[in-house]
Amino acid sequence: PKGTSREGRRAALAQQLAAEVCEAPPSRLVSLVGQALKWQRFQGMLPPGSRIDLFRDAAPTHMREEETHPTRKSREVSFGKKSNPEIAAFSP
Repeated sequence: PKGTSREGRRAALAQQLAAEVCEAPPSRLVSLVGQALKWQRFQGMLPPGSRIDLFRDAAPTHMREEETHPTRKSREVSFGKKSNPEIAAFSP
């Protein structure tokens, strides 16, 4: 509506959406995943008593080598004088 502030429009939209959106308890996802695993075991998709890594969708694997810290420098990242990097993420 014309003549209302941004915050007023946001509040009106939030109020309209509140009736349409429901909130589930945090433990609901864990229970659904547990039920799905039970169903997969029941259907024979998973061997009885097996463990599964939910993030990889496979049985957990044991580390084949011991993790160590880097021993050689591969690349160097340069930042400007005015930058203040606080976090960095690297992947192979």
